Amino acid sequence: MRKMIVIAALALAGMTVNAQEKRVLGILPFTGDVSAEDGETIANLFANSEELSSGFEVVVRTAITEGIMREQEIQRLGLTDSDTIARLGGQLNADYVVSGHITNFRGKKLVSISIIDVKTFQQIAGDYREYEQISGIPALLPDMAKHIIAATRGVSTDGGLAVLPLTAAKDVEQGEAEFLAQILATELANGHKYAVLPRTSTIERVMTEHEIQRSGMTDETSIKAIGAATNAQYVLSGTITNLGDMNLFDVKIFDVESGRLIKGTDIEYRNLEDGIDIMRELAYHLTGVKTERYLETEAQAAQAEAERQRAEKERKRNERRKAIHAALWGENGEKFSSMGLNAATSFATPWLTGNFSLTFSLFSPTFIELGCEAGILHGGGDIEDVDYHSWYPYGRFNAFVPFVKPVRWYFGAGIGYMMAHYEFPRDSVNMNTLAFDVASGVYAGANHHFFHAGYALRTNFKNVSHQILMGYVFRVY
Repeated sequence: MRKMIVIAALALAGMTVNAQEKRVLGILPFTGDVSAEDGETIANLFANSEELSSGFEVVVRTAITEGIMREQEIQRLGLTDSDTIARLGGQLNADYVVSGHITNFRGKKLVSISIIDVKTFQQIAGDYREYEQISGIPALLPDMAKHIIAATRGVSTDGGLAVLPLTAAKDVEQGEAEFLAQILATELANGHKYAVLPRTSTIERVMTEHEIQRSGMTDETSIKAIGAATNAQYVLSGTITNLGDMNLFDVKIFDVESGRLIKGTDIEYRNLEDGIDIMRELAYHLTGVKTERYLETEAQAAQAEAERQRAEKERKRNERRKAIHAALWGENGEKFSSMGLNAATSFATPWLTGNFSLTFSLFSPTFIELGCEAGILHGGGDIEDVDYHSWYPYGRFNAFVPFVKPVRWYFGAGIGYMMAHYEFPRDSVNMNTLAFDVASGVYAGANHHFFHAGYALRTNFKNVSHQILMGYVFRVY
């Protein structure tokens, strides 16, 4: 009995320790282009994620925070002021606070989520997704929770980076600058090279006191003042300017202690949609760290490039097919390339012949016919005991009337060479002669399959023979 009590006490103590070790995560209502009720509903749905409850003790205090948020006007296009967030976290007795924001800016719809450390004011992780309808946001939340939990495992405790409000030139909307800055801050936080400190209200006060113009550049005194106010070692300053059809996003990171430039880069983008992707690349240039979203984008770009190459190969294959098709059939099917088997009679020797022919077109509406006839029945009349066979290779040039479906009529002329062999009981005779012939006929059918009927007049200028031919022709391409 005593042993069981000890075991139960140890188990209870272990549970208490685990509960105490679990960090408290406060969930705020989502703000932005969404009603207060919808904001609370989305916050509750996000809080229900199993990934969050496995790593945090989740606290959702929407009713308490609603009035505070209204009083302090927490709404800065997703770049929610971490000073205010931290104060709300204190009211919730939370270690971390989740802030969500929904934006519809110039038709670009974005839901973003960030986690702020209540004690350090650091944005430790974040994620963002594009959406089409507000009803589709709940389906995005579980995956966003996974990304955020994964991102919190590599939180940076060194190199605090104060992110200044970005400056937009006169011909660039300030809203666009803040929209893109939201993504840039999230990508920098997820890179974990710097402890990102988006303390906008603190920075605003310092900038006002020192009358710092929003030119994207700060002097050494101003940098040190901002660093001291935010407990940061570095300060990020950025500007967006218009360059005709392109916008230039220019950012710089300064060392607070020395005021020297640590890193600077600029990237051009055409429109807001391009700008979203560019922010991931910009964060990579500033930190040298490829975030998960950057790797996703890189993989998507690689996949898109592979698809482009496949499409290009398919396009070239189709072009080759079209070229072959045009060479054999013509652009509109006006060429005739085929192979055929026919049977024919000349009503004299040879009475029956078998014919194999090939046709191909060099230009329309003509085709060249190459063939060979084999005589298999001599029709010798009263002559008995005679074996006969003959070969007649020939070539013709034909012109035709373009298809009047399903019949094509042709006429042509050519030459051939008759090689006939007669085998008598006591002797044999070869009869070889050059012949000229003219022919006409029809091909009836469609696509690949045609019936062929034709007539040919053949002469060696001493004798004349007539031939009727019928058979099957397969049109190739």
